[in-house]
Amino acid sequence: MSPKIHAETSRILIDNNYNERPDNDQIANTHEFETSDIIDSYYDDPEDPEDPVDPKDSELNKPVPTSAVAANRKREAAVNEILTTELTYVDGLRKLVRIYLLPMRQRSANKILSKPIATIEEISTIFGNVEQLLKLHEQLLKSLEERKINWSPTRHISDIFLKNAPYLKMYAIYFKSFPQAIATMERLSKESKEFKKFLQQCQQNPELGGLPFNSFLSLPIQRIPRYKLLLEALLKYTEESDPDYNNLKKCVNQISAIADEVNEKIRDAENQQKVLEIQGQVTGLPNNIVHPARRFIYKGNLYKVSPTKVNSYASLQDVRVHFLFNDLLIFCLDFQGIYHYKGEIDLRYASIKDTYEDSELPYCFQIKTKNGTHTVRAKNREEKTEWIARLNETIWSLQNVQNGRGKLLIPISNNSH
Repeated sequence: MSPKIHAETSRILIDNNYNERPDNDQIANTHEFETSDIIDSYYDDPEDPEDPVDPKDSELNKPVPTSAVAANRKREAAVNEILTTELTYVDGLRKLVRIYLLPMRQRSANKILSKPIATIEEISTIFGNVEQLLKLHEQLLKSLEERKINWSPTRHISDIFLKNAPYLKMYAIYFKSFPQAIATMERLSKESKEFKKFLQQCQQNPELGGLPFNSFLSLPIQRIPRYKLLLEALLKYTEESDPDYNNLKKCVNQISAIADEVNEKIRDAENQQKVLEIQGQVTGLPNNIVHPARRFIYKGNLYKVSPTKVNSYASLQDVRVHFLFNDLLIFCLDFQGIYHYKGEIDLRYASIKDTYEDSELPYCFQIKTKNGTHTVRAKNREEKTEWIARLNETIWSLQNVQNGRGKLLIPISNNSH
């Protein structure tokens, strides 16, 4: 009889019968009975499903491969990232609605008590369907938070996204109206003192962290592409044998399809943001350059060439920063990143003429308009080629109204060339 088994059996008997002292025969018989049971258990038929399993053979006690442990940790980190970014996103949408939309709508409705900040139509244009997006993501966030409780490697979130994926198509509405939203916001900021004052008051709210209004309007723009990246990361760290793997692939495919549907609208919205950014960098603009149909294309330096400087390289004061849009070329002086408007060229009636390398104008080309000819010089042959190609493509698209993207716009200045 094993001393270890003998000692353990004695301890159990003493613990259970501390007020009795059994005689030696009773203890001996008990020892022999329990010991035989234990020994038999090790020698019974291993095929018997009712027999106890040797702990050494239990799957639960087998060490998990290091690679699997690392993958599970990364998988959980990916889930945490999805949850964290969703929480931040919903918080931003709530601030947009609570601090901007609802007060603006209330003041516009109570015309007797206060001056309206904007019309109901203008408010609808600016905010689009952001309230519907907020409701959708509040529910999505709730589902993710509930699922994350007591998280383990066997839990999953793919079903949550599969359930909500069809509703994400609502983003197409927001993306489609976003360029007009930015243009309306910019117009009201310049034309309405009440609107501008309201934005300034909101800006002082410490909850906003100093972020401007358009930053909150832009929140939905990158959310769908972000989902795609986050779910791809989660899929990467999910084993193919995992029950959630195939559903995650479906999630990625569905989100990718939705992203493809709205990609052009996303690019338009981002470009509209770029136009807005340029407008903020350029001083002396005669009018607002933000327009729903205007797109930024290219930026670079070109030297102004006057008849007296044909045979000499331009001096520093002749450098102009040029902003090429799909209908307009604006040129400015650069004062350490602050640009001062000097003029513009209306590209609706423009054409480009190359001045070849054997001429007296190295790296130069001409922009001909109905009001005259502008000669400019690039820094080198490569930049010259780039500018000519971009200008020719822009002019061709504009004049042929290609795919509706070349919509004729009104120049920002009445004296444009």
